[in-house]
Amino acid sequence: MAEHYYQMAITCDASNGEALSAYAHFLHEKKKDYPGALKHYRMAVERCYEDAELHSEFAEFLMESYPEYREMREGEWQDSKKLAEEQLVQAIECSPSEPTYYVQLANFLAEVGRKKEAFKMFQKALGMDEGNADTLGHYASFLETRKDYDGAEQMFLRAIRADKRNAVFLYNYALFLQDR
Repeated sequence: MAEHYYQMAITCDASNGEALSAYAHFLHEKKKDYPGALKHYRMAVERCYEDAELHSEFAEFLMESYPEYREMREGEWQDSKKLAEEQLVQAIECSPSEPTYYVQLANFLAEVGRKKEAFKMFQKALGMDEGNADTLGHYASFLETRKDYDGAEQMFLRAIRADKRNAVFLYNYALFLQDR
């Protein structure tokens, strides 16, 4: 039933990136139709190219739900990680003053083993808003993986001071302390 109305919305206004994105999310989450979700995310980012959040959502889909995807581009195979990185970079280009997108790219870079680049992205995010609890919490976890335990503890404490009611930061700090 929902699918029918998503399709009607897209038919009524094929340039509506929100409808395309919502339908892609529906295909991804409810139907587990990854090729269909990919198609509609692509259409959405083409129509709403300046929407940073949309690029971020598309990157998340590629990284977490469709990691096996590959495509031929200019005679070379591109995997989902490369495509996800492109979407994260585009999110930053669309919203260069939003630290969230730098943190997402930093987490991605850390995950694929590009720690120095990740460090630089965290530094940029912190430079924009040194009291951003989300940035501090992610940076603390990053420092912990690099075995910089003093730095990680400082960042966890700063994140908790910035947002005392964030259960994720409290939980991660408890795990950090438990392992020390």
